[in-house]
Amino acid sequence: ASEDDLIGIFLEEGLEIYDAIRESLDQWREEPEELIGLTQLQQELDTLKGGARLSDVDPIANLAEVWSDALDPLISGSSNQKTLLDLSDRALAVLKSMLHSVEEGDKPESDTRLIADFQAAHEKAAEETLAPPEETEQESVDPEVLEIFLEEAGEILDQLEQLLDDWRKEPTNRSFNQEAQRAL
Repeated sequence: ASEDDLIGIFLEEGLEIYDAIRESLDQWREEPEELIGLTQLQQELDTLKGGARLSDVDPIANLAEVWSDALDPLISGSSNQKTLLDLSDRALAVLKSMLHSVEEGDKPESDTRLIADFQAAHEKAAEETLAPPEETEQESVDPEVLEIFLEEAGEILDQLEQLLDDWRKEPTNRSFNQEAQRAL
């Protein structure tokens, strides 16, 4: 395929991904405590990055990469959501402009300030997730309760292993599925 063909394919895919990114951002904004919008956003950015690299549209690939990287600490529990949502809104506008440049036959300009802002937010969020967590009530579990839990969990695992062995011998017998569900 010629370079123009690759750019055309990338542009078509890039515009579809732009819409999917916008939808993922909306979902993230509506349900910030859920990770589904955030993980969908990262998947779309990774796809965009790959297509942009393949088509030699490095400014878009670089933006998608730094944007996706900046979201990683959120999945690890960082509370830097507001900053990253604001940056994501800026990035969405920049991406639209970059795609428009490609559509016009021009090479898009890299937004170095936005990339630097994403890098700074990523570093801040990464430091936050590396900080030692404060002691929580979870750490003060009663040892007796823990022992009972572990004993019961072991029994359930033994039961599930036996059910799995039985199912392997008789894969058409659906009762093993029901018994496994009950055990869980």
